[in-house]
Amino acid sequence: MLYDYTELINKYKNDYQIKKALKEKRIYKLKPGLYSDKPKVDTLKILMHERKDAILTLQSAFYYYGLTDYIPKYIYVATPQNAYPINNSKIKQIFLKNHKLGKIKIKQNDYYICIYDLERTLIELIRY
Repeated sequence: MLYDYTELINKYKNDYQIKKALKEKRIYKLKPGLYSDKPKVDTLKILMHERKDAILTLQSAFYYYGLTDYIPKYIYVATPQNAYPINNSKIKQIFLKNHKLGKIKIKQNDYYICIYDLERTLIELIRY
């Protein structure tokens, strides 16, 4: 499970207890302000936790729906035109005007991912 600092304060009550949990390896610091109960966490899970405006698209969505057997090198996500850039070499960000059109949430293991519905994904497959 992923936690931000405020969630850890609610759980552990103070900064000293958080540092103690880190030292005892009950939680792990992934990056500033982001923690997990596991030492390694999937990039997609981190992305979906940090960026509520990111939606899985293009090759990533094609692969998820089984429209292709090609495993994409990058995670392709759509964000609004005015969104901040994602600085991660594993992620390709596409800036779209109407990026929420066709957005759905799907449970993936223990977290939710935002992805375009099958209809929009098929339209993107034909377009690109």
